[in-house]
Amino acid sequence: MTSQSTRDIILKAAKELFAERGYYSTTVDDVAERAGVAKGSIYTYFNSKYELFVTALLQDFEEIVRKIDEKVGNIDRIEERIFRGVDIYLDYFEGNLFFFKSLFLERRVLVKESQGEAEDGFWKLYQRFTDQLASAFQIGIDRGEIKPFNPRVLAIGLIGGIDRILFSCLRKDEKTSPRENVRVFLEAFFNGVKRTPPKTFREG
Repeated sequence: MTSQSTRDIILKAAKELFAERGYYSTTVDDVAERAGVAKGSIYTYFNSKYELFVTALLQDFEEIVRKIDEKVGNIDRIEERIFRGVDIYLDYFEGNLFFFKSLFLERRVLVKESQGEAEDGFWKLYQRFTDQLASAFQIGIDRGEIKPFNPRVLAIGLIGGIDRILFSCLRKDEKTSPRENVRVFLEAFFNGVKRTPPKTFREG
């Protein structure tokens, strides 16, 4: 077995366990047992459980970004492109609830265990989405579809709003579905940032 395949097997086992149990309830011993490797082998590739968790998240988020690029790149209207991209993100959310519970609800534990790695790890997770969204908003602004706001501020606001909705759903603060709540938010958001055609008035 090559070192790369061993690392991939460990990551696959970790993803499964984090998705099933969450970060706090998963141990390195659990991952080693699921992967069929010695505990020491895990530390050959990852310095800590936190690094293993963030690496697994980054790998999945890279795949999400790739899927979004692939699926929405040919959609012309920016609003429709972003709606479709968010749908892909929500597909992942609904299929990996424990991952997101760990990310949102156990964030304090993650930051404490990260010993300074949190800034780099979590920043990378969101930076890719921010860059992708800001680029889409800039295209919309250039085309006259979106009002000329700062595209990066729009991207940060959109991501922050969606994350807050998903956080509330995970805490059971909201009884309606995450997808339904996010769609309402997106519609309200775009009603505020879309450039509307100028009104024309007829004489007489």
